[in-house]
Amino acid sequence: MKLFRQIGLSFSEQAHKSKGQAIVLVAFVFIALIAFTGLVVDVASVLTRYSQLRRALDAAGVQAANQFREARPLYNASGGDLFSAVQQIMAVQGFSQPTTRIRAFACTNPGAGTILNSRDNSSPAPPDNSEYDDGDLSAQLCMNPPRKLVRVDAQSDVGLPFLSVVGWRYVTLKVTSVGEAASIDVVLVLDRSGSMAQESGVPASTCAPNNCHPFEEVRANAMLLVQRLKFPYDHVAIVQFDRVPYIYDTAVGGFVLANPANMVPTMMIDNQATATDVLLNHFSIQTTTVAIPDMVPFTSGGLNTNIGGGIRTATRILTIQGRRRASVWMTVFLTDGAPNATDPIGNFYGGACPPTSWPSPSAMGTQGITVTGYAEHAGLAPYAEPTCLNVRTAWPIARTCMLTDTLVSKCAPGANIKWSLADPVSYAYHYDPYDYAQDQADHMASNGIVAFVIGLGPLVTEADTRYYSSYSPRTPVGSQRDPDAGERLLRYIADMGYDPDAKYAEKQWLCHSNWAWDPSVSKLATSTFGPPATSVNCGNYWYAATGSGLKRVFEEIASRMFTRLQQ
Repeated sequence: MKLFRQIGLSFSEQAHKSKGQAIVLVAFVFIALIAFTGLVVDVASVLTRYSQLRRALDAAGVQAANQFREARPLYNASGGDLFSAVQQIMAVQGFSQPTTRIRAFACTNPGAGTILNSRDNSSPAPPDNSEYDDGDLSAQLCMNPPRKLVRVDAQSDVGLPFLSVVGWRYVTLKVTSVGEAASIDVVLVLDRSGSMAQESGVPASTCAPNNCHPFEEVRANAMLLVQRLKFPYDHVAIVQFDRVPYIYDTAVGGFVLANPANMVPTMMIDNQATATDVLLNHFSIQTTTVAIPDMVPFTSGGLNTNIGGGIRTATRILTIQGRRRASVWMTVFLTDGAPNATDPIGNFYGGACPPTSWPSPSAMGTQGITVTGYAEHAGLAPYAEPTCLNVRTAWPIARTCMLTDTLVSKCAPGANIKWSLADPVSYAYHYDPYDYAQDQADHMASNGIVAFVIGLGPLVTEADTRYYSSYSPRTPVGSQRDPDAGERLLRYIADMGYDPDAKYAEKQWLCHSNWAWDPSVSKLATSTFGPPATSVNCGNYWYAATGSGLKRVFEEIASRMFTRLQQ
């Protein structure tokens, strides 16, 4: 019995010991579960915060690139700089000092100085720069050719509620983002014909130099636009045109005839000083006119608005240099009238000028115009000035397509195709400067060039509606013409350049300009809704009645240029 009691007591003691061990084991399990749960919470908190930091820094990188594009300084202790804008973006996302430390880097002057030690290239440095390698930063940001790259680094401390119990209070997250803004290759195409002195009340030869209006307003606002660009990341070419287009060549140091075969990449200007000097000291109004040999015996000196030639030059200079990485092609086009001249076509130096736009035979006495060539008519004065623009008074306006060296399939829908240069009637009697300018606008858009277009002054919308003789007294001769042909054409150019990469069927016709020639929409053209009223801005087209209205227009264009880069 004693033995059994001893055995029972032994079993009882063992049971008590097992229970005690189980309690300890359960306690350890609970501690482990709490530790695991706490660790999961801390890890989840870190991962969530890292994701938020990444998104915030990506947004800051985009903002940094946008500010860099606007030519703001990278760092300025007094504010108004790129670094301050980045801080604001990060603060809105919940990352602010002192728990978050931010640095920004950019190569503001490629090839000049180091990045880490320059306040132009780096935001305020921490006490120790050892974590950064200046060579690596330069290799990442200082490209050749230059690109608008900005690097933004952020370090943010994330608290660890559970691990802080064991002394690990926080973890530091490090994130880097590189933003890039598109570089701009823009061509300024500016009318310099004598009519650009119309506000002065005297001929261009009298008001020059530097006192012709609205020409001087065009010069001043073009300079303001150039100052908004960020060189050497952005490039600009400057074209002035009258009867023929001229482009500034940095290799020559002056304007040269814009012969397509002789245009070279050096005609793109990569520094602000040169661009400003061109506009200030080389851009000039046309003070003399020369009769066109092919137009004898007419006094053809007034045919000085070659809109198609200006557009052709802009397209050529952009395409000849090739598209730089991350660059956007744009042109800013300004004129004060309707087209009345083209580049040379075939054997005709004077280009396209249909006889339908010449003075009526009845006004020519016994020398009626019956030939297809311009130079074949011999006669005596008086003669009226040709306009070279076919009469356009009905909707839809017929369009003739004859863009040389281009497939017929490239002609716009609804165009009347007159193709062969071997047939004089094809171009002498049908093709005119309006058609030529539309063809060049099509070619521009097919190369992905965004166009901003400005119509300046009353000749764009309210030109004389009749032909006039060139002798005194000036009397009307011939038939009527379209008084707002200039604005209709400019709206077409703006529409083609608004979304140049879109297919024709998908284009946005914000100025409804396709009504002017496309029979497929003639039901709209003949409706009471009709075309937009004259002098009304639409899409990428602006109208300024006088030179004083150009500042507002150029400011809107500058803003639109940069806005399009964000889309």
